[in-house]
Amino acid sequence: MRLVLDLLIAGGTVADGTGNPLFQADVGIEDGKVAYVGRGPLPRSARVIDASGLIVAPGFVDVHTHSDISLIKNPGAEYKLLQGVTTEVLGNCGLSVAPLSAKHKQETCQYVGSLFGDPGTDWPWNTVGDYLGYLESVEPALNAATMVGHGVLRLAVMGFDPSPASPEQLDHMKSLVGRAMEEGALGLSTGLQYAPGSYATLDELIDLSRTVARLGGIYATHMRSQGTGLLESLRDVISIAATAHVPVQVSHLLAMGEVNWPKYDEALKMIREARKQGLDITWDMYPYDAGCTMLRVTLPPWVMDGGVEEALRRLTDPVTRGRIKLELKSESGDWDNISLVAGWHNLVPIQLASMEHQHLVGRSLQDIASLKGMDPAESTMDILVRERTGGTMVAFVSSEENIQKALSAPYGMVGSDSLHTENGMVHPRTYGCYPRFFGQYVREKRLLTIEEAVRKTTALPAARFGLYDRGLLRPGLAADVVIFDLSQVNDRATYHEPCRLADGVLHLLVNGVLAVEDGRPTGKRAGRVLRSAVSKACGTR
Repeated sequence: MRLVLDLLIAGGTVADGTGNPLFQADVGIEDGKVAYVGRGPLPRSARVIDASGLIVAPGFVDVHTHSDISLIKNPGAEYKLLQGVTTEVLGNCGLSVAPLSAKHKQETCQYVGSLFGDPGTDWPWNTVGDYLGYLESVEPALNAATMVGHGVLRLAVMGFDPSPASPEQLDHMKSLVGRAMEEGALGLSTGLQYAPGSYATLDELIDLSRTVARLGGIYATHMRSQGTGLLESLRDVISIAATAHVPVQVSHLLAMGEVNWPKYDEALKMIREARKQGLDITWDMYPYDAGCTMLRVTLPPWVMDGGVEEALRRLTDPVTRGRIKLELKSESGDWDNISLVAGWHNLVPIQLASMEHQHLVGRSLQDIASLKGMDPAESTMDILVRERTGGTMVAFVSSEENIQKALSAPYGMVGSDSLHTENGMVHPRTYGCYPRFFGQYVREKRLLTIEEAVRKTTALPAARFGLYDRGLLRPGLAADVVIFDLSQVNDRATYHEPCRLADGVLHLLVNGVLAVEDGRPTGKRAGRVLRSAVSKACGTR
């Protein structure tokens, strides 16, 4: 340690990320790393921040985001910095933005881009390595890592072909997974509720996960069903963990729809039992009763077979529309009929590209249908035709009781599932997830201690995704540090006003640089692109 530190955080109450009891200490920063954590005579420092009465913790690690494009378009990411987030994991739910194949690149850009608010863009990268290099070049304000998305792998190799992968196609996908991880991806993500990921067989997922396990990665999954088939989908997850010997992260573990809420205890019990048998399964959840997903999820999965153009043909064919309406009236074990289990009144579009639809944003699909004097299924299909199957919606599907169970369990962590787009509204979790967690569930409800809440947002997610130089306040590790006032930390974003910045984060350091000072973003962008251990071993970076 030098005689004079770059920065000293003095007199704070330290939650170091381990879950150990809070303690009073000073934290010294030098050359972008934590240099000192202790008490006694203060080391000399070029700059001192008085943290008396404040919590000093590692920066929050958001393991489930969809910032793949928004972090390029808005590298300042003020809405995340003011939540105390210093690291995001991208490429979730099978929807990364690489790798891209020449044959299916335009199709992939349009399909994935419609979710990310960037439809039709010809992205200037092809491989995961290309993408991470491009992301690095925009100098983001926070750290970013990525998963490789299974849906995008399938698009690169097979397009929207709903057939089981042939041995040759599976080998091609496995080689793409291997290359992606060698270029920096942390592991494989799936979105089995969405085409084309929904076309995968269990054997395909096991084979791909074996490649991930061999390279020391993690398998993160948005399961095939979070509703009627919740427990069956979880059995598949357990099978993948057991057969492929891969660590598994269940993305936003929830039970969708009131009729399915009682299944949640059994789901948590299944995971506990699997862990007792030596399987490495954890999960994340956001502290909100509504999720956010693609508007096309209201349709039976087969509608997307063959891609967007085929879907549009079906949605404009009277006979096929009749078949869709009929299927939407009955529950199926093969897919989550979200309009049936949640109700059209609980599904609210928040991002639509077409100018003629802007007055519909923020209204429920039931209200929109009433406004048009139509059946909700017919009205929604009309919207999807004009949106070319794009658009996102908020879906009020979760139980507060189950949210608390997910957040309080030892192996559950916080993941915002946030998506920021330039066109339309967003889910309030994009602006308020972490302040809401600490304000509502730690300070007000006292669901968790401060120490445990910090562990679930720092060391636990960092270690889970192999980011071993983050998540702890320990000398030698990266100086990602949040200083917040627990008595004031609050989310201000609501479903009606979702873009309101959060309160309570006073200072934030990213790699030792002040990104937030006195509650305001500084504009300094010191984030780094974080890559997998195997990429470093291969000399990729």
